[in-house]
Amino acid sequence: MGNSETKHSAKTRRYFSAKPGGRPHTTKVTAKGQITVPKPIREHLNLVKGDRIEFLIGVDGKVTIMAATADVRKLKGMVATPAKPVTVADMNQAIEAEGGTIK
Repeated sequence: MGNSETKHSAKTRRYFSAKPGGRPHTTKVTAKGQITVPKPIREHLNLVKGDRIEFLIGVDGKVTIMAATADVRKLKGMVATPAKPVTVADMNQAIEAEGGTIK
């Protein structure tokens, strides 16, 4: 089995569905190993040009496709700086007020 053509028959198909029970979507792997993600899948994952995706292989052998998370540096500024700095004592008090325990 020297190349992928000898490993898989020409009739082998891989199906993707945009939602459980939805219409399957197929795509071909190019000679360079690239695929085009079908439009319904791109829309479901909110993918746009330049986005990255991750392929995860489960213990059962199934492959999951996920949108890769953004670089943490892009998150800077999304949460406002508090007017008054929060101390560890303030955090502990808030945890206890909500019924949590401090270890």
